Amino acid sequence: IFVPVLLGSHFFLSVFDLKKEVIEIWDSLPNCVDPIKRGEKVTLIAKELDSIFFEAVMRRFEATMFCTFTIVEVVNAPRQENGFDCGLFVLKLMTC
Repeated sequence: IFVPVLLGSHFFLSVFDLKKEVIEIWDSLPNCVDPIKRGEKVTLIAKELDSIFFEAVMRRFEATMFCTFTIVEVVNAPRQENGFDCGLFVLKLMTC
């Protein structure tokens, strides 16, 4: 499940992998926001997804709750060269 996230004025992508039970954070400008705030935002989204998708997704895949997934930052994510292309990077990452 691809979830674009806006934190302040910066977009990054979170990818919820149901089989691996991992949430990957793909951030093209990782030093732009506090990593703790980024993790807190993704955790909040995971809790919301739990309440929305439990019946439709979690039971079907026999997965645990999203909020128990491990959050990992993808260190080799493509990096933007300026301070304003983060939204385009999120869209490109989703298509790739």
